[in-house]
Amino acid sequence: MYQACLIIFFITSILLITIILLQSGKGADIGWSGAIVSSKLFNSPSSSNFMMLITVLLAILFFLISIILNNHNMLKKSTWENLSDKKVETRQSVQK
Repeated sequence: MYQACLIIFFITSILLITIILLQSGKGADIGWSGAIVSSKLFNSPSSSNFMMLITVLLAILFFLISIILNNHNMLKKSTWENLSDKKVETRQSVQK
């Protein structure tokens, strides 16, 4: 489950970066979409609404997976938290 979330998180982040870079600015005609792709798909007004929708959905998915991964890590006991317990146990066994 954790590895699947990490893979989906990685793919979502790459897609989100790509979609953001493909969008052109409101006043700028230069950008990734203008320099690389000269298609009507990325320059038409209806596609800008579609690209905006995809960006919003990917951003929501990105934040939801971030919260899920954070909660999973908070529930899992870290070895760093257990170091102080082991140190106390070691001292007590040495003193005996």
